[in-house]
Amino acid sequence: MKTFASFAFAGMLALLSISANAAVWRVNNNPVVDADFNAISTAISTAAVGDTIYLEGSVTSYGAMSVTKQLTIIGTGYFITENDSTQAFQSPSLLSSVTISSAANGTVLTGLQVQASFSSSSGGLIRIQANDVTIDRCYLYNTVSQGDRGTVVYIEPSKNNVTIKRSFIYRDNGNVCCSDPRINIDVQSGSTNIYILNNIIKNGMKGLNITNYTSRAIRLANNATAVIQGNVINGVVEVYNSIYNNNIHIAGNYSELNMIQVAHNIGNATQYGTANGNQSSVDMSTVFEYGPSGENVDNHYMLKAGSPALGAGVSGIDAGAFGGDEPYYLSGIPAIPAVFEATIPTIVTTTSGLNINTKIKAHD
Repeated sequence: MKTFASFAFAGMLALLSISANAAVWRVNNNPVVDADFNAISTAISTAAVGDTIYLEGSVTSYGAMSVTKQLTIIGTGYFITENDSTQAFQSPSLLSSVTISSAANGTVLTGLQVQASFSSSSGGLIRIQANDVTIDRCYLYNTVSQGDRGTVVYIEPSKNNVTIKRSFIYRDNGNVCCSDPRINIDVQSGSTNIYILNNIIKNGMKGLNITNYTSRAIRLANNATAVIQGNVINGVVEVYNSIYNNNIHIAGNYSELNMIQVAHNIGNATQYGTANGNQSSVDMSTVFEYGPSGENVDNHYMLKAGSPALGAGVSGIDAGAFGGDEPYYLSGIPAIPAVFEATIPTIVTTTSGLNINTKIKAHD
């Protein structure tokens, strides 16, 4: 019998409408799965510009990925066991690092989990060297030790139209504090039209009881521009020349210069004052839901009943990651149909045939 992962993706692909001008490739590093490739590097080198690659869930990491042409790369999501109706095969599409080269303008990554211990003083867990890049519904998790730097997302100088949205961006520095520039999202000099939207950006903490928030969650160079909206943030924010609305700041300092708009943000202290719909000194225990015990996952940052963030954003939308036109999607399940439950018999006879029961859900 073919493995279940193979079946699940085959069922999903059958539901998709694929452009006749682009090929679709499957990658699975389980040797008993009949996929097109077992290594992501081989898939990327074979694929043509504009193709789509499905990186299937696996118990083994696919390692480092270097994207060298415009591609759409789709994984299975993350926190698959923590939320309902995710994937029947409950392993993520795991990578150790990603580089999007200057030849890969227009690349889209979605549903991927990029996780490693990364301590380089330059670059990041994801290094963006191209324009018009979209990172959507991804889990970017970096662990560092005291004295290490460890940027998670590094946008190189003079890059334009980069969007990071609906992702869970977490750097765990072991609850130790240091002066090194640890940064979740680091936007370099001259980069413009950077969009940081509806993300959960966690920095150096376990849970919501914050004792260390001196590391940077978002840092813009002083001549970069961005729209930073609808995020949940833990850590220091340094921004310039930007629009900054509807964010919930769990803890950490905020500094700005030459901002276009700063409105309807919520801070645990006086980061934003009270003008322009901003709220100060909000008790964060009144804001969010709490899910299962242990390490926080994305469902913990949904707004609870009576939350001061409900309807508190610009134009009356909810502040935080779950508000707006493109709200955060639990587990980062890609916006395509997915098999989230299946019953496949292990014994098949000529009289009974192969009776497969599935449940499939669209994830718009």
